[in-house]
Amino acid sequence: MKYTVTDGVAFFEGRVPSARPIRAIETSMDGMFVQTQLKSLESLKKAMARRAIQLGGNCIMCFEYGQKQSSFWKSIFSMDDIYWKGKGIVAVVDPDTL
Repeated sequence: MKYTVTDGVAFFEGRVPSARPIRAIETSMDGMFVQTQLKSLESLKKAMARRAIQLGGNCIMCFEYGQKQSSFWKSIFSMDDIYWKGKGIVAVVDPDTL
């Protein structure tokens, strides 16, 4: 099974049969007066990894990511109208099973 690791958290695009799910999370890299379009996928994964560790997980399965366009009103106050968004399920997986 293919995966990547960011800050000690493994990211899987599919389900991991041996994983124990904790909870679903969603993260977006948007904000006022910030150039979010210039942030990278790695920035998004770092933010999600921090949240996974806070929840006691060591992986995110069913990881989905992409860029979205902000609403009209949100784009008026931000430097970009495009931002990164990601979601997945925080889980615990035994590294020896991978």
